[in-house]
Amino acid sequence: MRPLLSVAINTFRESARSRVLLTIALLAVLMIISSLVLAALSFGEERKIVADWGLFCISVFGVAITVAVGIQLIHKEVDRKTLYAVLAKPVGRTTFLLGKYLGTMAVLTVAVAAMAVVHQGLMIYAGGALEPRLLLGSLAILLTLLLLSAAATFFSTVSSPVLSGMFTLALFLAGRSLHSMKYMIFKLEVVYDMPEAAAPLKLLYYLLPNFAVFDIDGEMVHGLALPEGYLLFLTVYAVAYSAVLLAAASLAFSRKDLS
Repeated sequence: MRPLLSVAINTFRESARSRVLLTIALLAVLMIISSLVLAALSFGEERKIVADWGLFCISVFGVAITVAVGIQLIHKEVDRKTLYAVLAKPVGRTTFLLGKYLGTMAVLTVAVAAMAVVHQGLMIYAGGALEPRLLLGSLAILLTLLLLSAAATFFSTVSSPVLSGMFTLALFLAGRSLHSMKYMIFKLEVVYDMPEAAAPLKLLYYLLPNFAVFDIDGEMVHGLALPEGYLLFLTVYAVAYSAVLLAAASLAFSRKDLS
């Protein structure tokens, strides 16, 4: 447990000092604050504009931070030669990988929490009251990033940083567009009677992580009720899928030639 925590803490410290991460975080705060400008141009919808734009910024910049930090997890350690010194100690490859992931998740948790605090501050400024429901939206975003970070960790063990970033973003975009893929499957099977052509898409549909289920911004902004137990479902889904991705990452990393 101690080696795991040590790797996680070091990862958190290194990432927190990253100029790229700090730049993205600063841009995120500025973009969230810019919602006040958009709200000033609206008529009677100021709070909804601030709420909607704020959650959108937290999501977009959260993904940006996840990709920026996650794709460098392994490559940076190999490039600096620090990985060999760590693995020379009683630290297994799986422990090292999980420690890097936990450190990344700690960074993302702090980043999302900071953006959520700024968002709530703007809600108070715009209307004089907190909006606890928006915190549930931020929590759903954090669960999204938990899953996306696991994907970035996996890709970082099997490809270069550039390709890892491309694969991670592609997976995220595909996971947000599964409804379109489902429609294409329906068209191929029912309209065009081509089940063979639909088979590969159907396989992808069931294998890809469904990032769309985490998008509850509309419900939170407009005060709509979520299905009972929905947040628990999101948590279990994110943790389970992340565990599968981390297991695959551990397997790939254990076979990776580091020489």
